[in-house]
Amino acid sequence: TGLNCDELEKECLQLIKENTDMSPVTVKAMVFDYILRKGRLAVDKYGFFCEKVDGRRIMPRITWRKMDDCRKENLPELYEAEVKAENGGLYAAHFDFGHISLDSRKLLKYGIGGLLERVHTARDKKTSLTEDQKVFYDACEMSLNALSHYFQRLSEAVKERDRDVSDCLLKISTKAPETTYEALQLLIGYLYVHEYIGGARDRTLGRLDDCLYPYYKNDLSSG
Repeated sequence: TGLNCDELEKECLQLIKENTDMSPVTVKAMVFDYILRKGRLAVDKYGFFCEKVDGRRIMPRITWRKMDDCRKENLPELYEAEVKAENGGLYAAHFDFGHISLDSRKLLKYGIGGLLERVHTARDKKTSLTEDQKVFYDACEMSLNALSHYFQRLSEAVKERDRDVSDCLLKISTKAPETTYEALQLLIGYLYVHEYIGGARDRTLGRLDDCLYPYYKNDLSSG
């Protein structure tokens, strides 16, 4: 389902071109939203976890361009040393800020809908917003809404194959998980979004044993 890779890339690059006057954070959120709403899904007819979307490394182009500018401006000596080392064949490496550890507990506790409510509550508490604050809250809202829509797309895509999986995906698109299976679907779906759109395998889900144990314990007690 969705646009093929070439179509998606063309549309996203046009979106970036049309919004060069906007904050890079806003543009990144807009591209993230577009990919999750329009990107082609891959559904594994034999698996329980089918959350894959083809992002064609579009997002890294934005991220790396911004990071490159940041390194040149704020860490010029380190940047120059890195360039010289790579050009001289000494090593090929770079310093970046992309390796993250997801706050799995918070994602599971609140779910996508709950995190969206927290964004709204935090924004509403402020009597006035700076431009940076407005950009931040708007980007959070756009990204979480896109993620919710993505799980709804997945739910519809697998409905004919497995109604239970479809119902689970639909539920976690707006509500916090209650069972181990729902928690796993949310965590794995969120991880895949990072990796397939972010274009790198440098994410971690953290202490899964600790995060998932309350759901496992509840599953056992409820039969």
